[in-house]
Amino acid sequence: MHEGARPRRAPGLVEETLNDTLVLTASASETVHTLNATAAFIFGACDGTQTLDAIVSAVATRYGVPADRVASDVIATIAQMVTKGLILS
Repeated sequence: MHEGARPRRAPGLVEETLNDTLVLTASASETVHTLNATAAFIFGACDGTQTLDAIVSAVATRYGVPADRVASDVIATIAQMVTKGLILS
């Protein structure tokens, strides 16, 4: 995924929040995925309007760390979500 990519949530996901966990159910396959608070924040930022760089910046701001420190983790998290069919790149 390139820096200018605008990842977006895949259609057909049912979202439910339980405590600090986001539970996503893929309606077609009934597969359930759970996201911790940080992954849920990243997932929420993937709305198709924000670039990958903007998402990295938002995570860095939210957690008060430099963007270069979180960039690889954010990119890896989004890549895993793409692999699992939760995010479209």
